[in-house]
Amino acid sequence: MKKVLGIMLLTVSSFFIVGCGLTDTTTAPLSGTDVITFEVYRENGVLAATATTGYSVEDTLLSLLSGIFVVYCAGEDGEPDDTCTYEGSFGVYLVGIAGVMADDANEYIAFYVDGEYAVTGIGATALVGGSVYAFKLETF
Repeated sequence: MKKVLGIMLLTVSSFFIVGCGLTDTTTAPLSGTDVITFEVYRENGVLAATATTGYSVEDTLLSLLSGIFVVYCAGEDGEPDDTCTYEGSFGVYLVGIAGVMADDANEYIAFYVDGEYAVTGIGATALVGGSVYAFKLETF
């Protein structure tokens, strides 16, 4: 009986020791390719807020942005909505981030990726490690 218990203990201990030697990438330190940066600008290019965060494959730009800052999107009635659940024909339309609000008729929040005007909306833009996603209050 003692021999059987000894073998079982040795077997379980071996699995434990081998298992502890595996690298868990979800808890590994973040590198420059594992993070993205958000920047929010007021009118005239004044930086209002910035944040750098890690992300996973399940995350979206909107979910990360909403997790860091208070975000308002246009609701179905056009009024600011903090749930950002309404998607118009062009996707989600941001109207406020981190206290920066596009509340005049000729203001909007422009979206930039790595300093270039984004050609896709926030809902269709992929997360790319090391990128800077900027939101700037602009007028037309």
